[in-house]
Amino acid sequence: MPKISVIIPIYNTQNHLEKCLDSVINQTFKDIEIICVNDCSKDNSLEILKKYSKKDKRIKIIDFKENKGPASARNEALNIAKGEYIGFIDSDDWIDLDFFEKLYFSSQNSFIDIIKGTINFYFDDMTPLSDKTKKIVIQEQKIMQDLDNKIPENKMYFRCMFTSAIYKKSLLDKYNIRFIENCTCGEDLIIPIKSAFFANKIKIIKNTKYHYLRKNNSLSLNNDNKNPKNYYLAQKNILDFINNIPINKEYYNYIVENYIPQNDLFNIIKYYYNNELDLIQTVIDIHKSIKYPVNKENELLKIINEYNKNQNKEKLILELKKIQNQTILKKIRENIKDNYAKN
Repeated sequence: MPKISVIIPIYNTQNHLEKCLDSVINQTFKDIEIICVNDCSKDNSLEILKKYSKKDKRIKIIDFKENKGPASARNEALNIAKGEYIGFIDSDDWIDLDFFEKLYFSSQNSFIDIIKGTINFYFDDMTPLSDKTKKIVIQEQKIMQDLDNKIPENKMYFRCMFTSAIYKKSLLDKYNIRFIENCTCGEDLIIPIKSAFFANKIKIIKNTKYHYLRKNNSLSLNNDNKNPKNYYLAQKNILDFINNIPINKEYYNYIVENYIPQNDLFNIIKYYYNNELDLIQTVIDIHKSIKYPVNKENELLKIINEYNKNQNKEKLILELKKIQNQTILKKIRENIKDNYAKN
């Protein structure tokens, strides 16, 4: 039985796949199996996989005949994985050559269920990012670093970049921790939430890194590419979970604040209202099922409660646009105030 099963979903990443595979097959820790799932790629990704599997027998290829998405790819691999621990890598990312060695040998304690490395962000020269987006990404990395520092104090802060960790397979199987299938945006959000909640202990190893390539067409950076129905399916999945477990109010509200932001209704109006009117009701239903609203008196919840009484969507939209503008103005004022204070 291998110590670690490494799961790599692949879809049209021929330009980056070899770098990813090289970083895995050349690990200083050799006792691994590498399960690659080709999700019906239209480029040369499958040919690259076959070439690598000939020179490294640890590579197993699952070749989907139809595109099923990364959730199905990862779940399929999880079902056949034999490792004591599971690691996940996206096929356009790569890892330090000692990544699995340092994580695994830090796991020799029966109470440690998750061992996490740190993250480096890189920008893809093939799909250049704007300066504004680069600033957002740099800020994201700082947030993740801050969270890593907090995880030893409280495991609820384990919420970013599930690929930067390895997980006991027994933990994932016992609690049926799997990716949300038929969901192409946010399908992985439930993984760190469930894993952290059920884990006995999470350990952070800071001297080895997962290298994450940020691309301009990334769903997390481009709202126009997101499928809102899938995104809210992911949110509903999260709420269904936390509404049915013994979780304290602080932990519950932390998940809600970070995974189910209250500006979702604004995003629907901005991007989807003309074609997806039913999404307004979907998001309202999601927010209605939140047990502990962070602020029951806030304007957004007042508007939702009013809508629930009269079901007047046109009035709802007008009120939401009004509060959205107020929110934007407030942010502008805060930025001006912050800049003035700095100067």
